[in-house]
Order: sequence, then structure tokens, then C-alpha cells
Amino acid sequence: MKAFWRLYRKDLQALQFTMLLFSVITVAWDVFLFTRVGKWQEGLPFGLSFIPLAFLPLWVVWDAIQSYRSEWNSGSIYLMLSLPTSGWKLALSKLAAVWTSFTLLSLLSLSGAWFIAMRETGLAHEIMNVLQQVPRGFLLSWAFRLGLAYWLSGLATALVVQAAYVTSRLVSRGQFFVLLGAFWASAYGLLRLGGLGHYLFGWVPDLEFTALEVGPEHVRVAETFLVVDSGILLGWALGLGLLYILTARLLQQVVEV
Repeated sequence: MKAFWRLYRKDLQALQFTMLLFSVITVAWDVFLFTRVGKWQEGLPFGLSFIPLAFLPLWVVWDAIQSYRSEWNSGSIYLMLSLPTSGWKLALSKLAAVWTSFTLLSLLSLSGAWFIAMRETGLAHEIMNVLQQVPRGFLLSWAFRLGLAYWLSGLATALVVQAAYVTSRLVSRGQFFVLLGAFWASAYGLLRLGGLGHYLFGWVPDLEFTALEVGPEHVRVAETFLVVDSGILLGWALGLGLLYILTARLLQQVVEV
């Protein structure tokens, strides 16, 4: 495990520049929106504060590639794999580093949105008034599911991109087209495994989402408006696990070749 943690710290340090750059841009954007409170239409600065969260998946794509590209171009990837470092440790450390950065930057973006919401006194009053009337179980369930879905989307994006990039580096020509082809094949494979999971894991209870009805004098939980097939989600999870195994095996193949 010590070898893994050393790799993880090294990979996390390699992402420090892009993490700092994204953090500075996010904070600058939030400060600008903070100064617009009271000057723009109420609720607009709060809505715009979520823009960094929309760009984070693109950041994951960039850093998922960069986590391998710099070491591959310098040749240090071959040195690490020739030492007593297995492919699965190397793949896991890079995946964990990208996922950790994604998590920290997501929390930073959400913190900025919260401070802006509290700055808008009218909006903050409405939010607190609704939250006081909403059943705590409903609120925690929605927050957990939405947060988990977004969090796992970062993991899935990093896995797919890293698997595609490692595949592309095993050829000497046409690496860009191989990258695109591997990315498409991974996405298609996940889609097919989701359908397979619908049949294999049909016995798993589905996820139900209920709506919140907000009236002039009441806030109550309405009927279920969305049902998510748990079997499809488990099929995707199985596919992501296979992608990780494939990435580790391909890395090991680099040494054998």
C-alpha cells in the first residue's frame, strides 16, 4: 500500500497547477457574481454560480489525459512499470488523483453558490422557508442522490477517457483516431451493458424520485414522478469495472511489449 500512496501523492501533485487554475477562475467568477447581487435580477447571480460545475466534466477529460500524457511523453511510464509497480496500482493512483481533484473543485463551486445564495437576502429567505417545511428525509435523499450522481459521473468520465487514451498509446500511428474509436467503443459498450444489466439485475428495487409541491401556504411531497432502473445502473457499474481492469492490463502490456 505504501507504493500506491506514493504514486497517488505524485499524481495528485502533478494536477496541482490545473487545480489551482480552475480554483482561481471559480473564485474570481464567484466574486464577480457576488458584486452583482442587488444589481441584477434576483436569483440570476445564484443561477450563474453553477457554471463552473458545468465545465468540470470537461476539466476531467483534460486531466484524465494529462495524467498519462506527460509521463508517456517523457518515458517515465516505462520506468515505473519496469519497477515493482503493477499496472493496477498505476491505473488506480491516476484515477484516484483525478477523482480527488474533481471532488475538491466540486465542493469549492458549491460553496461559492451557497455564499451567493445567502447574499441574496430575498432568495435566501425563500430557500430557508422552504427547507424548514420540507421533510428532512426527503431533503437528505434528494441531496444525496444528486450529489452521488454528479460525483460518480466524474469517476465514469475519467475511467472512459483514461482507458481510451491508454489504448491509443499502444499504436505508433493514428493515435488520435484510435483515441476517438476507443472512446466510442467504451461508450457503446457501457450502453449495451446497461441493457444487459436491466435483465440480469431486474430483481433489484428501482430508484424512485418524488416531487415537491410548493404552494402559497404549504410545501408537501407529491407522488413519484421519476423511476430509475437500478439494473441499468448496475450494468454500467459492471462496465466501468471492466474498463478499469482493461486499463490496468494494457499498462502491463506496455512492459511486456
